[in-house]
Amino acid sequence: ALCCGKRALSDGVAMDEMARSVSGMLQAAASSRSAGDYSKAERLYRTALHQDPANASALHGLGSMAIEMRQLDKAVSFISEAIKLDPTNADFHSDIGTAFMALGRHSKSIEHLRVALQQCPCDWQLHFNLGNSLQACGDLQGACQEYRLALSENPKSVEVHANLALVLLDRKERTEAIRHLQTAFGLAPTS
Repeated sequence: ALCCGKRALSDGVAMDEMARSVSGMLQAAASSRSAGDYSKAERLYRTALHQDPANASALHGLGSMAIEMRQLDKAVSFISEAIKLDPTNADFHSDIGTAFMALGRHSKSIEHLRVALQQCPCDWQLHFNLGNSLQACGDLQGACQEYRLALSENPKSVEVHANLALVLLDRKERTEAIRHLQTAFGLAPTS
């Protein structure tokens, strides 16, 4: 059957072809993005969206790319649309949390990072980012807790030890702060 000059999607074959085509475009877009060809990646993501307007992965790809290009408001817009389509996707919440953190909108960052952590409670980077946002909001106790959780998953992280040490210094917990600073310096690569 034909519909507007195209094969009808009712037989499932055209639907499968479209899915393969969109999937291929998303893979090509990700490869272009990795290679630094943002204009090609954007064209591919947008073409995928044209074929499948409800494709959360394409919206997320555009948003993630916008983060890399420091176009943070644009990133928030794209990833917000992706979250509407797939509200439990941890990667979407993690990335929008990162964008909000970079924009200085820490309460929104905290909200999204906590959603991501519900799906990925062992992700040290999520705990670290949440700790950073909590620290920026003045919740030093919460920041310490998140940094410690990050260290339980990645005990060799220089940046987590360093950030925890700074928060501990602010809390006047000097002995533990010094221990974490020493650990950070011991782990830091020498040049």
